[in-house]
Amino acid sequence: MIAAKLVGTETSTLPITNDFRTYGLIRSPKSYGLTTIAAGSNYKQTTTLTMSTVYSTGVDFTLDETVTQGSATGEVVSWTAAANGVAGSVLEINNVSGTFTNSVAVVGATSGVSYTTDTSDNSGVGNPGLEPYTGQIVYIENRSKITRSTSQTEELKIILAF
Repeated sequence: MIAAKLVGTETSTLPITNDFRTYGLIRSPKSYGLTTIAAGSNYKQTTTLTMSTVYSTGVDFTLDETVTQGSATGEVVSWTAAANGVAGSVLEINNVSGTFTNSVAVVGATSGVSYTTDTSDNSGVGNPGLEPYTGQIVYIENRSKITRSTSQTEELKIILAF
């Protein structure tokens, strides 16, 4: 039996602004951009886009909407607007297709909001912790949606028999 407790945001690796329905166990995934097997126990799997400039105002990205940057696309997992409304705002996306880059506008398909990724220190685009499509899926479970909060703890148990 394998058991895991998810407490709050799990050191900011698990967003609480969105629900989840699927969890699983992956054997021997690789660290992003490397050929080595990942050795950690907790990885953020979203692509992080840090914004510097807003081109439209009064609207935020909406959860689960598709965003585009040229031919690159992704789905919004979390949006955190900075206190001043622009610099430092953070967009977390998944199901990424293509490559997001610095200094280019990101546009929401539903909201119509448009921000530019940060260029001040060349860190406008942060990659996920694990390389997508590496490792072997040992177990996957789809369940009713679980809506999270910072004070919440979920306990997930997996029983495997070979």
